[in-house]
Amino acid sequence: MAPLKSENKNKVDVTHLEKVPKTLLLTLKAKFEASIDPSLSYSDSYIETIYRLINDPIKKTHLFFLLKKGIILRTKGIDYLLKKEILEREEGSTVINLACGLDTRFERMREKFQFQKWFDCDLPQVIEVRKLFFEESLENKMTAFDILDESWPLNFKGVNDPIIIIEGLTMYLDEEKIKKFFSILNKYFSHYSLILDFMSPFLIKKEWMMPVMEQFDVNFTWGASSPEEFCKYEPRLKIKDSLGFMDGFRHQVFKTPLFNILRKKKNLVLLRKG
Repeated sequence: MAPLKSENKNKVDVTHLEKVPKTLLLTLKAKFEASIDPSLSYSDSYIETIYRLINDPIKKTHLFFLLKKGIILRTKGIDYLLKKEILEREEGSTVINLACGLDTRFERMREKFQFQKWFDCDLPQVIEVRKLFFEESLENKMTAFDILDESWPLNFKGVNDPIIIIEGLTMYLDEEKIKKFFSILNKYFSHYSLILDFMSPFLIKKEWMMPVMEQFDVNFTWGASSPEEFCKYEPRLKIKDSLGFMDGFRHQVFKTPLFNILRKKKNLVLLRKG
């Protein structure tokens, strides 16, 4: 295993996290439960270690199967797109992992790939929690900022053609914030690859379909009908690949006409500028 801090003997209190930052607990809990459930075909020993060290305020909350499965398929889908992009590059890549939460992608990926640099980035209150569990290294750094702060790319002076990941965040933004994010991105980076997930407009304002969301005091506020919608924010953006969460449902029950329609919907995209 890559270095996780081992000096934490007491449970870590995360009750100060609110709204969108608090949703990292949902992802953490879903990955933990999936990792200890052989039927979900997912294993992450780093997540298991972290979850057992946290005093989880949503510990007693039941996460239904499709929610857990969706989070795991999102994780695997982004892993797949990232590996694809890495393998197409001749030299070690620099990855900027935005809205990282307690993500363990670097720890898992470094076992097979070498990176020039990997930056795990989130709001200050999240990075403060993250630093309780993760050790920085020459290869991996943690950086705190708001992605809507126009100066955030200045943290990466000298970085050319990064791979940027933004996971589990776009649905909490709105059209103007999405535009601003791309405006900042395109101002500072002439070349980049961007991997992100997004929600269908059908699910916006339908948090009632996922009762667990009541505990986070947040609403879904933005969705995209297709990956092509992102290309309007930058004329040079091209779609390299896209996936749908339903692509990961292989059981016969998910091969009915309804699910076949849903299977055509894409929720993950790899975009390329330059």
